[in-house]
Amino acid sequence: MIKDGRIEGGRWIASPNREPGLIPRLLVMHYTGGSLASALDWLTNEASDVSAHFVISRHGEVTQLVRTDEIAWHCGVSTWVIDGKETRGLNRYAIGIELANFGRVSAIYPARHECVLIDGVWWHNFPPVQISATVALALELVREYSLELVRHSDISPGRKVDPGPAFPWGTFVKAITA
Repeated sequence: MIKDGRIEGGRWIASPNREPGLIPRLLVMHYTGGSLASALDWLTNEASDVSAHFVISRHGEVTQLVRTDEIAWHCGVSTWVIDGKETRGLNRYAIGIELANFGRVSAIYPARHECVLIDGVWWHNFPPVQISATVALALELVREYSLELVRHSDISPGRKVDPGPAFPWGTFVKAITA
């Protein structure tokens, strides 16, 4: 349940990188491109000028960094059609979920058992417990705010690839919209 912009029962680490005025229309899915610890350090570092509303660990633990009534800085250069109008700079309209995941990895990545080969490229996988936690959070957010589901790669094509091809997008969308 969401109360006063916070998910009840979740872990809270406040990011200084936020501002008032969110008009929630989108739920943007990301991957961190690194470990949970490095992501939390970066997303809560004032000098980084980036943040997200939520980070979900590979074990399914949800950490909230920005209230859902505040703007987090996670979309970057981005464009999407909102209410029939092409809109740029989507932070003002988007709740962001970062999934702890390295994304594209090299062939020498030490935890190969955590990876999947897609079209000749190795990608860090998303454990079932992480996907389950993501679905549960997304369901709550979509119910509360009637959000449209998008990938970072959808709103920043050619610039971003997250959450990447290892993320089960079709299954995720079906679970949320069914």
